[in-house]
Amino acid sequence: MYRMPLKEKNPGQNRVLLSGGTGFLGSYIAKALVKSGFDVSILKRQTSELKNLEGILNEISLINRDEFSGGSFDFFIHAATVYGRKKESKEEMWKANVDFPIEILEKIENDDLHFINLNTSLPSKTNLYAESKHLFAKKTRDQFPRLRMSNLLLEQFYGPHDGTFLSFLVESFKKKKEELDLTEGLQIRDFIYFTDVISAIKTVMTKSELGDIPIGTGAEYTIQDIVKLTAELIGDCNTKLNFGVIPYRDNEVMSSVADISKLKAIGWKPQFTLREGIKKTLENW
Repeated sequence: MYRMPLKEKNPGQNRVLLSGGTGFLGSYIAKALVKSGFDVSILKRQTSELKNLEGILNEISLINRDEFSGGSFDFFIHAATVYGRKKESKEEMWKANVDFPIEILEKIENDDLHFINLNTSLPSKTNLYAESKHLFAKKTRDQFPRLRMSNLLLEQFYGPHDGTFLSFLVESFKKKKEELDLTEGLQIRDFIYFTDVISAIKTVMTKSELGDIPIGTGAEYTIQDIVKLTAELIGDCNTKLNFGVIPYRDNEVMSSVADISKLKAIGWKPQFTLREGIKKTLENW
């Protein structure tokens, strides 16, 4: 069912359909697009919490995804995903990460649609999540060969209460845990502050299509670097860091850093270093 916005929409506004808009990153994407003057409609589950969208509920349209019957949109930004953290089966992962977005694409009525897919930089063989995300991108290209598609290969994004690895670290340190068991921490990663992801998306929206686009900062840090920097910035942290106690996961990716030359070529660059981004995260915790 649609929740009709209270303010009158400008017929000249670009219309954006956004999936995953009630989650951490998706809600910030929605707020940024509303602020920039886009007409935003969010696909959501019937049971989705709307807390993250407080402040813009009167400026967007909400559509229960099971009731979506189509419509004309200029952009479809697909930010919804199931990571498998709740032990979802392969069938459940495929239904959420492959079948659902294809069904939405089939119903959108605009041959000039620009589809922006938030994918992962992890190789397909890493886990079921990565396999399903890359399978979706391939099936989309096969099924909609004329679709204007920008496929964003995201490195690890982070921000206040994002529920990811950085949140785990911050909560552990703030609770003053005596010890923290970790892997050896030699994996090389590219961490990007969430507002830089959003600015990259908005930059991509100004272009016709860009194919596969790595999204990160281009800077590399080991997990050990990230853990130690977070502890330093929190301050008064006496937690003993037990690196090497937890084994690496199966198919662990030991190095993942974005080549951001394609984004730089269209005028984008990250605004936050890792230190600045973690400081900003802690300030808004």
